Amino acid sequence: MAGDLTDFFAAYDSVLDRWPNRVGDPIRVWVESPRILGDSTYDGAVRDAFSEWVDTGIPLRFRFVDKADDAEVRVRWVTSLPNKTGSTTWRSSRDGWLRFSEITLATHMTSGRSLDTHGVRAIALHEIGHMIGLSHSTDGHDIMAPLVRVGDLSTTDRATARLLYTFPAGRIR
Repeated sequence: MAGDLTDFFAAYDSVLDRWPNRVGDPIRVWVESPRILGDSTYDGAVRDAFSEWVDTGIPLRFRFVDKADDAEVRVRWVTSLPNKTGSTTWRSSRDGWLRFSEITLATHMTSGRSLDTHGVRAIALHEIGHMIGLSHSTDGHDIMAPLVRVGDLSTTDRATARLLYTFPAGRIR
């Protein structure tokens, strides 16, 4: 988030998409088994990233499920993506409430270099940020910067997530 609320709202193009408060009814998350890609530690890195967002104080909790069909959020693995290492899509209702999301995480950079567990965790933090409704930040020290160059949530990432969840979903203009 840049310096003020005008910058915050400008990033959302007139609609705030976010999940309803889900502390008592956790969002169901399925993480595809990464074993086929050669590194079973990736699963723990992704789960840790979800936990770190919960620790920001936003009114969301997550419950991991065994079947993709039971999930509201699905995390899938690919070897690589063109010009990026992660991608998030979501569906929301007309009034801005998020209902479903799919996160795709790459195990390799576009150059072909393999990502280690720390890199996967950083990319997962970034993509989960989009999944909870955050836009890109203009500050390269934030996990939500367009190019992820840090490994943890910044104070700004945390504050922006908490701020987003103080507003109702939907139109802002």
